[in-house]
Amino acid sequence: MLEFAPTTSAQYELGFTSFMSDDIRFSDEADPSRAIFRCEDCGAVVRGREEARKHMREHGYENEVAIWANVEELAERLDDRTAILWSVGIRLRLTPPGQPRVEDLVTIGDMVWTNYSPEKGRVVRVDRYEVHGLPCYSIIYVPLDAKPLKDGRYRESDYCYLNELVAQDGRILHLYETNDDEVFYKRRQATIMDYLRG
Repeated sequence: MLEFAPTTSAQYELGFTSFMSDDIRFSDEADPSRAIFRCEDCGAVVRGREEARKHMREHGYENEVAIWANVEELAERLDDRTAILWSVGIRLRLTPPGQPRVEDLVTIGDMVWTNYSPEKGRVVRVDRYEVHGLPCYSIIYVPLDAKPLKDGRYRESDYCYLNELVAQDGRILHLYETNDDEVFYKRRQATIMDYLRG
């Protein structure tokens, strides 16, 4: 089974410690006193930067890097389409209720490409996971000319990953609103076997 660790957006993750230490913000919506954090040591959920610091010091963390490396910021839903990370004011996309999710839009065998690359690939897996407490997806695909090995898998170097995806209005977009990445897709042709199984 193909295994990989989905990554959290570099835009957020690379600067998180310095943002929390220095009051740097991405937008005027930032309000660290409203940020929601989950302690990775005990699972406690606390609201506010200062409360998170206090909680983590109770676990023995004293320096800022250690404190913020051991908490996860959880997004707060603003409406059916949007959530926010209060620490830095970054908005995130949500799939509205009743709309298709990424796993409903693409499946194994479908063709995908992006707005930043015309290279097309064939979907081999769609995974659901959470980032900041919100559901999102990874689409794993291989180039159209990739040849499977005898066991049906592909060479490790063939696998390509599109991470942190959500669906809105039939489109597949990046979780972070500041990222304009979009995944386009074309459903594979149904075969007689699909009808027999279905």
